[in-house]
Amino acid sequence: MLLENEIHGSKSLFYLDEQNDLLYYASNSYKDPGTGKFFEGTKGVFARNPKINFTDRDIEENHPAEGLQKKLKVALKYLKGLNWNTVAQGDMLYTKEDLQTMALNGEKVIAFKPNTIVYAVPTDSELASKITNAEIGIVWHTEYAGGPTLADTTATFGFDSSGLGETPNVWHRDAIIKDLSGTVTLTQEENDDVMSAISDANTYLQKIDAQTFKWLEKGNDLIGKDFLQQLKAHVNNNIRAGAFDEPTKFAQGFVQKYTDFMQKKIDGYKTQAKQDEFNDKLVQGVKFIKEHVPAIVAVYDLYLKIIQAKVIIVKK
Repeated sequence: MLLENEIHGSKSLFYLDEQNDLLYYASNSYKDPGTGKFFEGTKGVFARNPKINFTDRDIEENHPAEGLQKKLKVALKYLKGLNWNTVAQGDMLYTKEDLQTMALNGEKVIAFKPNTIVYAVPTDSELASKITNAEIGIVWHTEYAGGPTLADTTATFGFDSSGLGETPNVWHRDAIIKDLSGTVTLTQEENDDVMSAISDANTYLQKIDAQTFKWLEKGNDLIGKDFLQQLKAHVNNNIRAGAFDEPTKFAQGFVQKYTDFMQKKIDGYKTQAKQDEFNDKLVQGVKFIKEHVPAIVAVYDLYLKIIQAKVIIVKK
């Protein structure tokens, strides 16, 4: 049973990074990191200087935050018990200490809240028994295939986790949507709300040209990786905070966020030439944003309407 609202005002239990993402790997088919041993990490494994954890000592050196260390050590200890022959990425839902027992609508439930949604399961169910007996819970969503090094792999969404097998210490699922047609149905009101959101989304979609989607996906000579990462982070921060601002305000907020990010980057360079180079990028980037506010607003409107329809279906 999924709940959008908070239970008894409980707050998020932990954050690992912006996406709550962890990465796990165990395979001899990759030369990077070269050992063929199981490792884990955050998305820092793809950094210029990869932060890859084989041991608890690696975790302590690579991740100074005590809370994150604790979660990673649990993951390192128990996830290696699965049948690894690939690279997979997923969202950690809980470790045992995060589970709460409480009453909800007169029913006793096990609850946990990894991010913005509280998950609650009746305590007398088989599912609750599996969850409480496990040391960690995780949902896999992405596989990294290819090689010969980790940096050469390509992300593929829709990872089928059945090949990982089962262990009592790990409760895991993949993010592939199961066919529940005929079992779960929408009420007429819910159906009308979904169709209304889809109709509105289609209206916004007509206002966005192909070029906008192109630079959102790949960037261009001016709008590169930094811009796109900051835009995605701005969207995610608004979602996490439950602050779905009016779209124009959202675009204006992004101008400030992008300016602060670039200024910090400029201040970090020691040479005047490098500072001048990135200051010019900042000026041009802000100009680009302001010239494309209608497009950014339209994309955000579209995004919100898709979320509106999605939330109805997720709750159901």
